[in-house]
Amino acid sequence: MTDEIETTPESARKPGTSPSETPQPAAPQVVHHTTIVRERSGSGMGVVLAVILLVAAIAAIYVFNQQSTSEVAKNDAVTQAANKIGNAAADVGEAAKQAADTVTDKSSGNP
Repeated sequence: MTDEIETTPESARKPGTSPSETPQPAAPQVVHHTTIVRERSGSGMGVVLAVILLVAAIAAIYVFNQQSTSEVAKNDAVTQAANKIGNAAADVGEAAKQAADTVTDKSSGNP
């Protein structure tokens, strides 16, 4: 915001007169212009809020990423356990087949 104030030097006035009663001299009058510049800056609250929001966003991303990593680890563990159970079932099936073959061979008279 800029304000302009026009001032008259004290030497141009007659003693005992107010500025409005000052007669205009015949010679050119010297006029001084005073410019007042007022700069208003914020309190910095916007910057503080922006930093807080940035930290909160980074924390949220970190937490979400950690949860995703633990989900993947849990899924891998379940997959490995299922594979082991499948392998064990295949081994049991093979043993059952061999036992059935042995029983069949003995009952049919084959040594």
